[in-house]
Amino acid sequence: MISIRKGQFLREVSTNSGGVDLETVKRVYYGVVNTMSKQLKARHVITLPDWGSFSLRIHKARLGKEIRTNKARMFPAYGEVKFVPFSKLKAFFRSLGEEGL
Repeated sequence: MISIRKGQFLREVSTNSGGVDLETVKRVYYGVVNTMSKQLKARHVITLPDWGSFSLRIHKARLGKEIRTNKARMFPAYGEVKFVPFSKLKAFFRSLGEEGL
């Protein structure tokens, strides 16, 4: 799988948005990211219309074994974000596969 860098992604969004200038695209992109981050921290779930739901799961700190040394070790707590797409979005991406892309 080949991914594109953030700068290339923003340029493509600018082009595909009918020529919206790059600075506006950047401000909107970072606005969306900041809004999602704040909502996930506050509510642990955010739903984007026509896309799906993002949920934040906090894993508690736990005691485990370090595999290399076989000694007990405390693993810190961490957050994990999960995305569940809506059925229409899943169907759209499945149709891309059927076209041979």
